[in-house]
Amino acid sequence: AVLDVRHDFGFLSRAPRVTTLSAPVLIMNKSGVDLVIRTSTISSTSAADDDVVASTVKFCQTRAPQSTRGIQILRECAIRKAPRENEMLLLELGIAAAAKDLKLSPGISVDERELLRGAVVVRARCPDESIYSLTVRMESNSASKSSAFSSQVIIIEPHYVLTNQTGDDVLIAQAATPESSAVTLRAADANVPLKMRTAANDGIVCIKLPNSSWSAPIRLHSITDTALKIPVYSSAHPDEFQLLSLHANVSTLGVSKIRVSVESRAQAAIIVENASDVDVIAFRQAGAMNDDVEPWRLVPPRCAKPFAWARPLDAQKLNVCVVHNGSIQNVAYRTYDFENLDLSTAEEILPALPKPKIDLGEGVMQNLDIDGGDGVYFDFLPVARVHRRGVRIIRVDAVSATALKKRNRAVKGMEEKSTEIRFSMSVGECSVALVDAAASEIINCSAGGLGVDVLTGVSAGVSRLALAINWLQIDDMKTGSAFPVIMRVLSKNLRKHTLFSMTMVTKTSADLGVRVYPYVDVNFAPRPIQVAAHEPLVWRLVDFARVFEQDDGAAAGLATNET
Repeated sequence: AVLDVRHDFGFLSRAPRVTTLSAPVLIMNKSGVDLVIRTSTISSTSAADDDVVASTVKFCQTRAPQSTRGIQILRECAIRKAPRENEMLLLELGIAAAAKDLKLSPGISVDERELLRGAVVVRARCPDESIYSLTVRMESNSASKSSAFSSQVIIIEPHYVLTNQTGDDVLIAQAATPESSAVTLRAADANVPLKMRTAANDGIVCIKLPNSSWSAPIRLHSITDTALKIPVYSSAHPDEFQLLSLHANVSTLGVSKIRVSVESRAQAAIIVENASDVDVIAFRQAGAMNDDVEPWRLVPPRCAKPFAWARPLDAQKLNVCVVHNGSIQNVAYRTYDFENLDLSTAEEILPALPKPKIDLGEGVMQNLDIDGGDGVYFDFLPVARVHRRGVRIIRVDAVSATALKKRNRAVKGMEEKSTEIRFSMSVGECSVALVDAAASEIINCSAGGLGVDVLTGVSAGVSRLALAINWLQIDDMKTGSAFPVIMRVLSKNLRKHTLFSMTMVTKTSADLGVRVYPYVDVNFAPRPIQVAAHEPLVWRLVDFARVFEQDDGAAAGLATNET
């Protein structure tokens, strides 16, 4: 191990001497399993520069090494010497095993072009052919006063970490593998690295709660800060289920810390409400070709039932139909899409639900045009989707076909008469200066990425206004100022987030049973901002404001004399 030593004797004669020990390169193992590593150096000129195809997270596999020379076991941490100038460090890692079963990852270039731009996920293969996904990332520890003695910390963590918050033992198995290969996650287990059987379906698992059936395949990589809720059935009845909630913490790049918990079905994010007096509604997720995949669920009149997506990998589309003569056979259903919904829409009118007037055979039903001329064979129940307190409500009402046709004609006439006007303006960069009476600049304000988007004249009186500012910097133009930059954005990537954005949607009418509430979304400073002002600048601004006060007073006196 090589350590850097720095002595600080201070400026005073009796000042204490401070000795600082630092490691140039520190490799830390936070995976929870024993690893093997091998480090080497390579000339930076011989490494390929792939900035054009750079990605945030890269994946690579392990393979059998040609030589076992230089391989060491890594349990907690290791110290390495910093590479020379024009060189960079190469790191290879794998799971600790016997020499004949040892497998290492290809050389990972640990420099500004690789790990500092993102993270590398290594799918390390164990002797039993199982897979550990390990995330390798690098951080710079600049706690030292001198940048020459700062350390580079290479951190190795599991790509997926599970924490059991259900209170019971949970079985976890990789999709498309037998149940005998399931792993038990104990009730008190926390931060357990996920071990996969094969690399084909890495990150796709099935979960089984006690006294419940296996869940559908779940892709862990798709889970974000918003909890994923999946129904887990405890009996053959389709309405008897619990919600398996999975919440992921993705604050660390390349690492998904997933919490598994159980919630009541009353916490479902979708509710199907039947406001009809006589009709029975049936619904299920689209893509289920038979009841073995997912049965139809019935909603009696004046009732409501919660719903959650039982198959997260399938499309989030809901099939809804009206039960005819106590049967779901030979009925027409609607498919409502729940993907990419607009949060600003509090209530929207969906295509009406067809209800057959007479018995129609299966062959006839397949060739009917419900929204065309064959609509005379159906009555239509109006359907609305309401967004209330984070819950989507599918509401099926009972309205006669004549009233619905009148409403549709009125809406169509309004859409034909509406005149839509849209104005969009984008400014790449602009600058505004504040000048005093001596023609000297006080402050200068520079902004970039300004955008204005105005939309009016849409049907039903809906209008939209959007403003955006990408970056902003204010400078003190006084020569010799202690703080020449008053405000600036502390971010390397100015295109990732805007400094200020505002969206406002309003509606001027509430006819036709459609109501859109005013929606305002304002985001300011999602990135760090540095603000620093010197006292002389404040007094210069005060003197500048007093000039306007004197001008207003003189104008008021002149008006009095004329009177």
